[in-house]
Amino acid sequence: MSPLVKPERVRRQQLLRQAEGYLELCTACDSFGGLSGTLRKRIVERGIACLDEIDLRPSVEAHVFRLRGQLLRVAERYGVAIDWLKQALSLTPQDLDLYVSLGWCYKRLQRLDDAIDVLEQATRIPDESGIIRYNLACYFALAGDVHATISNLAIAFETRPQLRELVATETDFDPIRDDP
Repeated sequence: MSPLVKPERVRRQQLLRQAEGYLELCTACDSFGGLSGTLRKRIVERGIACLDEIDLRPSVEAHVFRLRGQLLRVAERYGVAIDWLKQALSLTPQDLDLYVSLGWCYKRLQRLDDAIDVLEQATRIPDESGIIRYNLACYFALAGDVHATISNLAIAFETRPQLRELVATETDFDPIRDDP
């Protein structure tokens, strides 16, 4: 092995890749009906076990916190996931995916005000995908705020017109769908 490549660094990278693989396995299977609860739990536990083995360094902290938070999110352990996602966000405050994941967790814990707050914070960051405003519109719709829903949808559609196609089947808009 080259003197420039330290074995602990190689091992850390292997463990990160394994944890990423376990997360990807959980999320990719969702497109095909999802994994059984028992299998999902085992896969998440394996991913977390990989992260537990990592000698935490500042260079990988944010990535480890993010992976742990995402694994816990797919395991539906939303409260614990929030703690890890917040730690990751404190180290990478421009990461829009973390805001979306936090909002997702808050929504599932029936904490819509927190979901809205976290996504409103994210509106200060450039978002070429429109996903922040679209999700914010979803949460405002669930909260019954028609004006804020329409305002955020307009911005999302301006950013990414393809998002219009999602509205018809998005159940988050059901509470305001019949509003004049």
